[in-house]
Amino acid sequence: MKFINQTKLHDPDNYIHGNCMRACFASFFEIDIDSIPYFEDMKKGDWIHEVISWLSKKGFELDTYSQDPFKQDRIIDYYFVSGDSPRGDYGHLVIYRQGVLVHDPHPDKKGIVGEPKAYWVLNKIWQS
Repeated sequence: MKFINQTKLHDPDNYIHGNCMRACFASFFEIDIDSIPYFEDMKKGDWIHEVISWLSKKGFELDTYSQDPFKQDRIIDYYFVSGDSPRGDYGHLVIYRQGVLVHDPHPDKKGIVGEPKAYWVLNKIWQS
């Protein structure tokens, strides 16, 4: 995996949403962050559907968990963890591996604070 940092930081005073999700996907797929749709600028109800559709085109599906899948003995490698940002009252996405933070795309590398809100696992769609 090639770790890629955010290119856009969250700035609520100027109505700018950070692109930590795109940075995590760019890292996972080892692709240019600008080749990924600007999910952070989509309406709250629309972005997840667009994420699922985009991932499907890349041959992956998204599974979400409320508990750490690594601790549930699931066979996974890298996965995403969402939680509260240490920089304000908004969410943040980071990358874990085997229950440990391995990449925070934010330049300060502080991860998330408190308990994770959700765990995202990308599973390859097997086609026969």
